[in-house]
Amino acid sequence: EEAEQSSAKDIRITKAIKKDSDFGRAFINAANAAKESDGITDLKLKQEKLIAGIKLFEEAALYAETDDQLFSALTSRNQLRETYIAAAIKVVTNKLGMDTLNNSEVSDVMLTLDQAEAFTGNQQLLKKIDKLREKVIAKQ
Repeated sequence: EEAEQSSAKDIRITKAIKKDSDFGRAFINAANAAKESDGITDLKLKQEKLIAGIKLFEEAALYAETDDQLFSALTSRNQLRETYIAAAIKVVTNKLGMDTLNNSEVSDVMLTLDQAEAFTGNQQLLKKIDKLREKVIAKQ
């Protein structure tokens, strides 16, 4: 039943979006990247796939010919950004649970936090990101 609903959703999306337009191709590729990221359990790979999807939704927004297309692309991009932030916080929290962090891990964690910070304007999330950054620095 779930596979059937997913298939029906794909059909509706592809029918509503013309595949032969630049917007359609970018939007469908972005939606596919987002869908692929759902099945990835490795958080680092998931983050990479989410960033690819975010960039593709931004590309789709640039190709938008109508307000509805622009709204759809940017709304989808923002949803992926929220998913990225949640994954980033989980990655950093997991890393902080390790006994020690080497310089490479600290650098990766800080880059992850910087990216998450760039994706939000939410003050609560920004405070959480700052607290995680302080914990990483203290762990060095």
